[in-house]
Amino acid sequence: MLIELIRTILVKELLEKQTISIDEFCRKYNIDRPILDSATKRLEQYLTIDSDSITLLDRVGFAVESMKLGIPAYDIVKLMNWREYEALCSKILSTYGFKILRNIRFSVQGKRFEVDIVAIRSPYVLIIDCKQWLRLKGRSTALLEAIMRHKERFESFLKVAPEILRLPIKIVFGLKFIPVLITFYTQDQLIVDGVIAIPLEGLSRLIVDLENLPVEYRTIDKSYTTIDRE
Repeated sequence: MLIELIRTILVKELLEKQTISIDEFCRKYNIDRPILDSATKRLEQYLTIDSDSITLLDRVGFAVESMKLGIPAYDIVKLMNWREYEALCSKILSTYGFKILRNIRFSVQGKRFEVDIVAIRSPYVLIIDCKQWLRLKGRSTALLEAIMRHKERFESFLKVAPEILRLPIKIVFGLKFIPVLITFYTQDQLIVDGVIAIPLEGLSRLIVDLENLPVEYRTIDKSYTTIDRE
């Protein structure tokens, strides 16, 4: 229990400060060096540890591994910027075998769109919007608005998907497309008008249950729009 507590504190301090003094950390929390060494196990590959300090090298990889070790996602994400948050979502998806495309910009009928993440693992393609919302108050309306905007973004993406994915047409026609919004606002999985809204902590469960989702998968029609990619 002590090691888990120290690990949680260590993760927060490294995300905040990037480098910590080992002596100061041990004095502050009244622990010996062996306890600190135990707390860093499974995290060493993301750190530089010398005789007097610990430096964080890979914030995103460190965050993913910390979540695997039981550190609450909320405690991690609140210390990351939005780019790191998107990278964190991408990293989790890639560990499940998804190919990741990020920040895809395109235009359909003169209107511009941007998709944060396109995650591909045949036959599934997840079209993802990432919202780094950490507070619940006043967000219910904003969540519904974000879902509706993502639905429009998703529908537009389907019209240009063959060019974006750069796959043979026969393969693209066999893919199943799913719109997903990842945010800390939703406490449980929420499905509105075909768009799945989930908290980050529910992303792994969503991936495992892709075959059994209570949504109608979308496929590409035989005719599609050409793309003006930015």
